[in-house]
Amino acid sequence: MSAFLIKGPAGSGKTTYLKEQYLKLTKKHIRTDEILFITLNKPNMNHIKRSVELDTDTSTCITTFPRFVSDELMLFWPVVLKNCTKIEAKNPHPILIDTLTAHEIMREIVERMQKEGGFPDIKATSDSISLEVMHNFSRATSCLIDYHEIPDLLIQAHPDKNPTAFKDMGAALCEYIDLLLSHGFIDYGLSLYLYNNCLRDTEIYRERFKERFKYLLADNLEESNPSVVSFISSFLDWFEEAYLAFSTDGGYSVVLGASPDYTLKELKERCNIIELNNYYTSSDSLLSLSGALQANIEGGRAVTVSSPVSLVECEYKSEMIDSAVDAVKKLIAKGFKPGEISVIAPYLDPVSEELLVSNLSALGLRPFPLTNTGRLIDQPFIRNIVTLTMLAHPWWGINPNHSDLKDTFCACFDMDPVRASILANFVESKKSLTSLDNKTTMRIGFGSREKYEKLLDWLSQYNEEVPIDSFLKKLLWDYLIPLPTTRENIVATRRLIDMASGYIKIMEVIRPGEMYGRDFVIAIKRGIKGIEVLEERPEDAIVIATPYSYLMNPIFSKAQIWLDASDIDWEDPDIRPLSNPYVFLPGWKGTWTPAIEDMYSRLMLSKRIVNLLKRCSERLIVINCRLSSRFTEQGGMLMEYIQKTCRIVP
Repeated sequence: MSAFLIKGPAGSGKTTYLKEQYLKLTKKHIRTDEILFITLNKPNMNHIKRSVELDTDTSTCITTFPRFVSDELMLFWPVVLKNCTKIEAKNPHPILIDTLTAHEIMREIVERMQKEGGFPDIKATSDSISLEVMHNFSRATSCLIDYHEIPDLLIQAHPDKNPTAFKDMGAALCEYIDLLLSHGFIDYGLSLYLYNNCLRDTEIYRERFKERFKYLLADNLEESNPSVVSFISSFLDWFEEAYLAFSTDGGYSVVLGASPDYTLKELKERCNIIELNNYYTSSDSLLSLSGALQANIEGGRAVTVSSPVSLVECEYKSEMIDSAVDAVKKLIAKGFKPGEISVIAPYLDPVSEELLVSNLSALGLRPFPLTNTGRLIDQPFIRNIVTLTMLAHPWWGINPNHSDLKDTFCACFDMDPVRASILANFVESKKSLTSLDNKTTMRIGFGSREKYEKLLDWLSQYNEEVPIDSFLKKLLWDYLIPLPTTRENIVATRRLIDMASGYIKIMEVIRPGEMYGRDFVIAIKRGIKGIEVLEERPEDAIVIATPYSYLMNPIFSKAQIWLDASDIDWEDPDIRPLSNPYVFLPGWKGTWTPAIEDMYSRLMLSKRIVNLLKRCSERLIVINCRLSSRFTEQGGMLMEYIQKTCRIVP
């Protein structure tokens, strides 16, 4: 066995080294299905697949760890059944449930417990609580912690909080897991739990694994959780060759369970070390700035550098968006290509993001937002479909609001916002879709009336409820397809239909004999995250991202524009009333204190900006907004450190 740990800072060529090793192995006529290549996430997986595209008859095993785990459970489910007595349904394969369905199951449990007096002192909705419970489960499992231990760890860390709420959280989680297991359902956290506890260390699985995989490559291990590292450590001696990449700047994924120290502890002494020390994705000036900011933020030092940073001060969010657009125009005028520019903000509310996107589009530029929360309802076309679905089911008793009606009429009837608003007022006043009166017809025009009546005619044929996935298919093929639309919107609709089918399949087992359309639509409206839709970034597009979404994608820029430098979200350590990701990290002991929280806030800020700067090769522009969206003074640390550390230029 030959194992190599490729260490180096961000932008030193570690991923490129792995890709070169992969191609060298294939040139030795090694079968691609004998090479396991684990990537950090789907965007990086897709990037590597495109980079090493091969003409081969065998399948490739370039994958993410969650996808690998799901595939292994599918393949070896009989072994899991033998080792997990809680699984009552003896299906040949597990049934994977998506985020929306999983969240709905947990929400119903939490809501019932709240009505019974559970979760005292927690002033949050059942949606928020259920998300925290599920985050605790996935993070703890990722860190190799048994889910039964979660309440005690949080109670120990937060003795100032009511322990009953944590115990209730544990009870809700156990009920959720028992329910899923009894039916053979699995989500991400349960997949990982079953793989680690009921499959990975079984004799039959280890024998088969050794037969199938001879070589291992793994990227971004500094951002990988202990489950990934433990898996690699468990099988490392069995590979003929292993190449593992580790960034010495890493750790921005600590909130998701990453533990760089644990990774080095487990693997460093078992590998030959290959050091990569060159920088290929940043300039000397920005590298100097990143080092100084790290020293000042993490170490409390007062280092100053001559690195130039352009700073723009604004009072309000609207000014900030205008300044960002102006900065993009000036960069392009100086010769930067749009695809070389990224706009990065800790958080953009939907209105600000839409304003930024529309203003850039008005200049003939192509914005590519990566800030999407993953909520289906944030996608305009999905919102239109939800509106049409509510209009088709008046007996549900849930009505679209004025804004949703207006946007849907704009999209479906190709109307301007003024006429669409007039039509929306009419529909709201009638509380349903009815024939237009002459006054409204004159105001919106006969062309718009004709389109409206076509929708009315289509909906009039639908008077008996059918399963929600069947309705959505009918809506797509009968009504939406003939309208001018984009391929991305059609793909998003098909994914929504798949989610509806999966939701029905699960709910028919848990609550048989019902129609589930109303509950499904309400879940979408609540803002539950849905199936991740990954689009390939066009080369000429301006990226709009949060720091985390930028870093989790294989993106490098010549110019970065940082927005809202005084926003505390730049340093948010992600501590919530019922969750604290840091207490699940290897080696954690003790009580959570304000000093510890400040340390992690500084660490998260430092890791984010250092890694951003090491993916920027020429120019940094910082646009600060003094007031929050609620018109209160912002007090985040980043702006203060930028002003103290670097040379401010116009």
